[in-house]
Amino acid sequence: MRIWAGTWRNYLLSSRAKVLLGVGSVALMSLLGGGIYLARAAAGGPTRSALSFAGTLRLGSGPAGPVTLTFGFKKNGSTVCSPAVSVTPDSSGAFQAEIPIASCPSNLFDGSDVVVDVSAGGTMIAANQPINPVPYAKYADQAGQIGDPDCPLGWTKDPTPPNPLNALSVLCRRGPEEIVKVGTGPSSFWIDRYEAIVTSLPDGGGTQNNIGAVPVNGQVGPSAYATPPGYALSIKDRTPATDINWLQANAYCGFSGKRLPTGPEWLRAAEGTPDPVSASSGANSCFTSGSIARKTGVSIGLTPGCTSSWGAEDMIGNVWEWMSEWSVRINGSSSVQGTAQFNFDYLYLSDAVTALARGGSFSSGTGAGIFSLHAGLGPSITYSAVGFRCVIPR
Repeated sequence: MRIWAGTWRNYLLSSRAKVLLGVGSVALMSLLGGGIYLARAAAGGPTRSALSFAGTLRLGSGPAGPVTLTFGFKKNGSTVCSPAVSVTPDSSGAFQAEIPIASCPSNLFDGSDVVVDVSAGGTMIAANQPINPVPYAKYADQAGQIGDPDCPLGWTKDPTPPNPLNALSVLCRRGPEEIVKVGTGPSSFWIDRYEAIVTSLPDGGGTQNNIGAVPVNGQVGPSAYATPPGYALSIKDRTPATDINWLQANAYCGFSGKRLPTGPEWLRAAEGTPDPVSASSGANSCFTSGSIARKTGVSIGLTPGCTSSWGAEDMIGNVWEWMSEWSVRINGSSSVQGTAQFNFDYLYLSDAVTALARGGSFSSGTGAGIFSLHAGLGPSITYSAVGFRCVIPR
């Protein structure tokens, strides 16, 4: 790349300059002048506060002397930080440097498009060089647990556990959304902290709970994947989406990069949720005696609240929650109350194909509980006491 400007002339920043973030955490390969940046995340060590950069810098046909390089990292057209470092190339023009990035936002590499301007001694030698895609480095190796991140890519870990009684509980945020991590190790996954709402915008704004944006058969055309008609989000202080059938709920989870939970996943996420002890359990526990669903997050901070061991809210009561499974029953229908020993609460069965829902609703009374299973609704049926939440699998 040839630059004719100011006092610095004919700079050439060449070869495949290598940028390393962390010890094996993130590797960026760049070809300045060609405008090529590739990024790859790999576990292996904690995020460092500097980027290791190697390249070749020449003035005319020979190496440049000591020079200050400034790296202007930009997102959405705006420069977010401009760390600088002094380098002295060797006789061939090659140099290595540690670029301090402590002054940069912690979410600089969060998966969004990032470009960088490189200046030498005040002269631009590379402009708007893309760094895309770039994973948020700390997700490559969370807390030294190789292969077991605390939050999915693009989500930020909240320092406060969602269930203070379980130090292993993890809360992850993305804008107004909240999810919790269920379990540890390779079998862990993430589930919505709250029963889902449906919004027309991915940030939780726009039209709220417009279920009809997805047809009742759940089928959408190709354009829906470029511009989704809605998103299933987990946000505090919102009224959960109800009167939504299984096919629609499944679609909205998909538009949000999630899916409906399996029965075993839901049961795991609901572990430790207090079981209703009376039909009128009160606002400081699970909501099982009412006429409409309450807003999300009401029980947070109350003792006892309706919080699972992992920090998921209202998994018992408020609204039934669709599972991913369907069921087929051939002979007869019944409503069976389980024994106190196993606390099956109510098991609803019906003929033909049904989609399963768990947990009970605002009107279930003591019939709501961990083992409450509703198998009496077809996938296309809507009900004012049925909603859903989504999971993000590993």
